[in-house]
Amino acid sequence: MNLVPETTPSIQTSPIDAWLEHTTRVQARFNRLIKNDPIAYLESICTLYLADHDKDAIQEQTTSLAKLQKSIYKCHSEILQLSGVGDELSRVENVKKIIWTTVSWVEEVFCYAIVDWTEVQRLYHERSFLYQNN
Repeated sequence: MNLVPETTPSIQTSPIDAWLEHTTRVQARFNRLIKNDPIAYLESICTLYLADHDKDAIQEQTTSLAKLQKSIYKCHSEILQLSGVGDELSRVENVKKIIWTTVSWVEEVFCYAIVDWTEVQRLYHERSFLYQNN
């Protein structure tokens, strides 16, 4: 059973269009969170962490991104079920890819932060984090 996300009640949309609209909303929330620049977003996470050594701040970002990732995975699953492989799925996959990549970058920094802040410092200054080599 496909649960279609809520849309404006006065406008009739197909389930595929509703999921594509939901994808657009997820992408907009993601772009607001990262201020339209995943690399600058990671830079700010690293520089803030190196200044205050607060792992919880990184974990909060990971949690926010995980919610968006869960939403985009749901959109992907529903579009795949409704229309199969095609242009609609490709649109969702483009959003899914950038969210997944950003999540993996934040998780990488977080993993090192859990171990030792000096390791984050070393990797950051050596420009060895994945996001720094993109």
